[in-house]
Amino acid sequence: MNKELILEQVRKGIEQNIECMRFDNLPEVKSSVVKYFDFLEILTALPDTSADSPKEVNIESEPLKENNVSERKAQITSIENVSIFSNPDHFLVKEWLLTGGAIAVNPEHKKEERIPESVVRNKHIYLSDIVEIIYSGDSNFKDFKIIKRGTDYDKYDDERIVLERCTVVKQDEMLVVTHDMYGNVIKYNETPFTIRILDYDKTKFNLETGDLVDIAYLKNRPEKARVFWKHTGRELVGNDY
Repeated sequence: MNKELILEQVRKGIEQNIECMRFDNLPEVKSSVVKYFDFLEILTALPDTSADSPKEVNIESEPLKENNVSERKAQITSIENVSIFSNPDHFLVKEWLLTGGAIAVNPEHKKEERIPESVVRNKHIYLSDIVEIIYSGDSNFKDFKIIKRGTDYDKYDDERIVLERCTVVKQDEMLVVTHDMYGNVIKYNETPFTIRILDYDKTKFNLETGDLVDIAYLKNRPEKARVFWKHTGRELVGNDY
């Protein structure tokens, strides 16, 4: 374990926190910096083996006199993860929403953010990606930047059934969807099923007959289907907020 290399990575992590410090996130930044120093105090008591890399730390290689080995193992985790999620503006994309977009969480600060569907599509965001919130000046506008691509896309299950580019038709004075993008009749339990579009979604997307929409519903709940995207020439109409 090369303690000097670890110290350098911790220093960068602290600098990252300071750079993103704002009045509205002072408690989170303070908590992160304090945890870094707590980590360094634990690290100081461990042996330094310069031939090892920071990611190969094995605290079992040297016996510890204290009885809190398991606690130290939990604290001395991957420096990479510590530095990423100690920043309160870094989030892990964890869940797709039925109404479009995704939920991203910061496990270190126990915070979550909603990423709009338009951002998901424009930035090609996937589950297990790590993103950073980008604030625009003094406004409330937030953008998201991918800082690390996920490597385990199957880690988080998508509980939705998604039907893409379905044509909206009128049936009994209601807007509905009856076929998928390939012209196949939509079925539930092997029986034809008509998806009724909610008035809220009709108004939200200004829907009319002939529009192409993406629809999602939870498994075994097709009657709760929601429109979460309307395809247009601009491809920018999503249920963002």
